[in-house]
Amino acid sequence: MARNPISPALLSRWLGQEHLPTEQQADVIGDQPGPLLVVAGAGAGKTETMAARVVWLVANGFATPDQILGLTFTKKAAQQLSQRIRARLATLAGIPRLADLDPTGELQTNLQAITPTVSTYDSYAGRIVGEYGLLLPVEPSSRMITTAELYQIAWDVVGNYTGNVDATVTHGTVTDRLISLVGEMDGHMVSAADIEAETEPFVRLFDELPKGPRQRDKLNAAMLKIRDTQLARLDYLPLVRQLKEEMAERGVITFGEQMSLAATVAQRHPVVGRSQRQRFRVVMLDEYQDTSHAQRVLLSSLFGVPRQEGMPDAAPDVTVTAVGDPMQAIYGWRGASSNALADFARSFAGAQPVERLALSTSFRSDVAILDAANAVAAPLDNPVVEVRELQPRPGCGPGRVVEARPLLAEDSYRAIARRIEDVRARTSQAEIAVLCRRRSSIEKVADALGHRGISYEIVGGESLIERPEILTVRAALGILAHPSRGGLLVRLLLHWGIGSDAIRILYEWSRSLASRAVGKTPLDPRAEANLVEALDDLPDAGWSGPSGLALTPAVVDRL
Repeated sequence: MARNPISPALLSRWLGQEHLPTEQQADVIGDQPGPLLVVAGAGAGKTETMAARVVWLVANGFATPDQILGLTFTKKAAQQLSQRIRARLATLAGIPRLADLDPTGELQTNLQAITPTVSTYDSYAGRIVGEYGLLLPVEPSSRMITTAELYQIAWDVVGNYTGNVDATVTHGTVTDRLISLVGEMDGHMVSAADIEAETEPFVRLFDELPKGPRQRDKLNAAMLKIRDTQLARLDYLPLVRQLKEEMAERGVITFGEQMSLAATVAQRHPVVGRSQRQRFRVVMLDEYQDTSHAQRVLLSSLFGVPRQEGMPDAAPDVTVTAVGDPMQAIYGWRGASSNALADFARSFAGAQPVERLALSTSFRSDVAILDAANAVAAPLDNPVVEVRELQPRPGCGPGRVVEARPLLAEDSYRAIARRIEDVRARTSQAEIAVLCRRRSSIEKVADALGHRGISYEIVGGESLIERPEILTVRAALGILAHPSRGGLLVRLLLHWGIGSDAIRILYEWSRSLASRAVGKTPLDPRAEANLVEALDDLPDAGWSGPSGLALTPAVVDRL
């Protein structure tokens, strides 16, 4: 370790960087080893600062490249962070003043192999389960499945279920609720038994608590809704157990379950944390405000304060830097909370104070844009974690905020395209972003841009599995596997242009065929003749009447 650490600004000059770090960035980059929480506003250069902090720690001998662990949410963000760290370390290895940093030559030896570990939180959890899963035990070879495959498995479990579920909702709704409940349970590390233990006494309170002087004997609508929601969740727990058993039998696992298992093994077995702390001396946690409960348990069990007797304190040995912003929290629906930032000190330092620094200089937007952003964010001020207003970068322009209220939605899409065309004609701005509040607007904006010949890239649009053409293909495959699924068949019929009147006639025809098949009284001959005539009169859709239906007999019989 260097006796007199080099300053971030001097290191930046030696690396030949065009722009020196700002004062705020230099404070973060050069903070001494140990837990550090950084509240970074939008466009404040957090990725650049994280990479620079890693290089500063390596240059000053606090860690070697292979002792670096960086975690973020998406593969793209992990790739960007990894590229920046590797590029800066490679530059560091070739600077002429390297010997001034470490006359012993140890740093030069360490930089011969630049091997930091940067991945997503999910990928890191998968590695923990793969290496230590047998301690639970769980099979390390379990195959990760996509949301689409999970839906198919859950659909089959619901279809074969004979227990008590609300009969007023559809098969698909039950499946969606089941998947949502399982995901929340995994994210919060809660089992079916835990829910039962908490819910049943809670529900009894509604009947056992004494009534007030003027309180009615019956519960009001709001209280009934709370009680019924709790009871409905209990009804789903047998389905949850069956889904878990089916997935275990197939040897598959979801990302949420994998994270829960990784957190569990880290929490129960201190040897996992000791092993990871021996391997990693520097841990960079990106978008920490969006981490779920299971993710925070995993990270704090591995790199935080001691939680079990005999577990050594990792705080002096591991430098954990968490970067986040409560104003940018987007994963609340899956259990994430900006309170994670407030709990950072307790998780990684215990009773010790934790340095809190801010990055509030935005390099992305001009003055007017930042003023508007600060005005919008002001009512959202977080009482737990102080968030500074975004400040403009030195030398930025005045900016411009334009409000338009077109009469028709289509006019707004065309106006956006015209505005972009005008800006690109007057400036050399390479990239322009269009933010859409609703996913349904993305395609309309893309059409308007394409009409004017403006190239574009859609980021965050609908997933491939949700595209209409994919849903139609899935419906066709589902019918081939399970001809009794009327909902899938209706989707295909509508895709072929067959309207509701035709579907009703086909339904009546299928009932007639089914009656014949089981020996029941068929339709009255006159009614059947009218039905056949109605089928013959339907618009041509690739078939002509009941004898020439382009549907398999099994499909028609079970419609």
